[in-house]
Amino acid sequence: MTAIFNVTYETVYRVVYTDVKGRFVQIDYNGRDELLAAQRGAGRDHVSPRTREELQGQPELIDFLGPMWGGIVDAKGGYVFEEPRPPGTFVCIRYEGKEAYRRLSE
Repeated sequence: MTAIFNVTYETVYRVVYTDVKGRFVQIDYNGRDELLAAQRGAGRDHVSPRTREELQGQPELIDFLGPMWGGIVDAKGGYVFEEPRPPGTFVCIRYEGKEAYRRLSE
C-alpha cells in the first residue's frame, strides 16, 4: 500500500495486522490524533529507558504490539536511509497485531 501523507505531520503511525484470510493489512495515520480516533482505545503512554527517544511518550494501543521504530519514511510512504534525516520526511511509529508480528518475525 502506498500512502500520501500530509506534510504538516512529523510523525506517521503505521498499523499492521492480518485480516481473517491471513492477508497483511497496513494502515497509515497522519498524527497521533488521527491514530487514536481510528483505534478503539489506547493504554498508557510508552516510557522505557530501553527504547529509542522517538518512542518515548507514544501511545500503547489495545490489542497491538508497540510502539516500535518504523524508520524514516518519505511523503509516499517509502523508506529513507539517509542520515541526517532529509527535509520532507517523517518518523514512522509502527504497531503490529500479534499474528502479523509472529509472521514478520519468522
